[in-house]
Amino acid sequence: MEKEFDIKSTSLYFDILKELRYIDIIVLKEYDYRSEEYWNNVSSFDDFLKSLNLDMDRYRFIKEKLLRNGLLESSYDKEYKKFLESYLKLVESLKNPKKQLDRKVLRPSFKSRETLKLSKLVRAFIDFFANEEDSSNG
Repeated sequence: MEKEFDIKSTSLYFDILKELRYIDIIVLKEYDYRSEEYWNNVSSFDDFLKSLNLDMDRYRFIKEKLLRNGLLESSYDKEYKKFLESYLKLVESLKNPKKQLDRKVLRPSFKSRETLKLSKLVRAFIDFFANEEDSSNG
């Protein structure tokens, strides 16, 4: 069973890799707090863009592509999920007027700043290739 999972996950990882360009991987790696590059990169964000010969629009395009493909997770995803849950609670309470309405349902709060992190899929992807590299070197 484990062998079958490895084959399926390996296939999935190579499909992901096939869709990514080198520049996408570099930008994705910028969000990997476990990598040496993340902690050793003391230059500014502008220097990072210059080193890749990227302007802000192209960087934003790459970031949105990574979000769309599920390779990055946004803090807004959780916030949106909470908002939908609040909305459903509000609809339920309107259906049952005898039930007391919670104030949090009426005024959901949102963070003003989005944070991004690697998705669990990408974390497993990185771990998979790191393990492959370790086993081929060892």
